[in-house]
Amino acid sequence: MTGLKPEKGGAVRRWFRDEYFDLFLWTDDQGHSGFDLCFDKTGDQRVVAWRREGGFSRASVDQGEDNPSKNNSPIFTKFDGTIDIGELTVRFEQAAGSLEPTLYDFVRAKLGECPRA
Repeated sequence: MTGLKPEKGGAVRRWFRDEYFDLFLWTDDQGHSGFDLCFDKTGDQRVVAWRREGGFSRASVDQGEDNPSKNNSPIFTKFDGTIDIGELTVRFEQAAGSLEPTLYDFVRAKLGECPRA
């Protein structure tokens, strides 16, 4: 997983990716302020998100149009299904070995706190 981009307001957004995951992680002067863990990028892409203010959320990812001449940006949409957090955590553990240990530990710990519904 690889990526670093400053955001407005002093936060830094980092982007790590591989074939299955996109991990967006926001850090500010108080530490990690949130992340979006997008997964199953070639299938039914979904996201588990966490924010310091607001906690956990889940969403589907709408990839936009299939037409390459008019391809809208992906957006998060309402998700009513279930996500197997245990399976997601195992896949994350297998894929995230190259992450800095503090980032890995943070995201892994948050996945452990994520409601199982």
